[in-house]
Amino acid sequence: MTPRERVRAALAHKEPDRVPMDLGGAVSCIHMRAYERLIECLGVKAKPKLSDKIQQLAKPDEEVLQALRIDFRHIGLKKGFFVGAEDRYDDPSGRPYFVDEWGIKWGKNPYYYDMMDRPLKDATLEDLEKYDWPDPKDPERYEGLREEAKNLYYSTDYALVADAIFGGIFECAWWLRGFETFILDMHKRPEFAEA
Repeated sequence: MTPRERVRAALAHKEPDRVPMDLGGAVSCIHMRAYERLIECLGVKAKPKLSDKIQQLAKPDEEVLQALRIDFRHIGLKKGFFVGAEDRYDDPSGRPYFVDEWGIKWGKNPYYYDMMDRPLKDATLEDLEKYDWPDPKDPERYEGLREEAKNLYYSTDYALVADAIFGGIFECAWWLRGFETFILDMHKRPEFAEA
């Protein structure tokens, strides 16, 4: 079976020749440090690249995907939350950080980044109206995406999967507001939570 046939069979609840394998997706990711060790173990000449700055996840190289017989190839936006966000070093704590396109401040830890500040933590409905929302129609996000998808579909036999943009509307809401604050919004300030 080809990778695409294998995945289609599994999705149709038919027995494939083996279990389809994935690496590098939202639920099949690998941390950069583990990926560096994997490259060494496989003896390939892959160059580690980040796919998710916050979680420090690797974007697996084609050579690694082939060595592990991975059936999927991932296609994702070219510009998103963290693409191109450079670390800054001017926080009073001395901790490296970056600010994403939503205005969320992420601080660096040894293995990942966590939230240091949220742009709507103390916001009112009026603040929400004035908030500078990222443009979902920004053409840079989609540049080359159609061509990449067509190329992978017609020139390979891999199963294609679209990468997640972010965790979803609920997760994004509490990233902007803070988890506890947004949960309280839903209970005590539903007009804000629903805005």
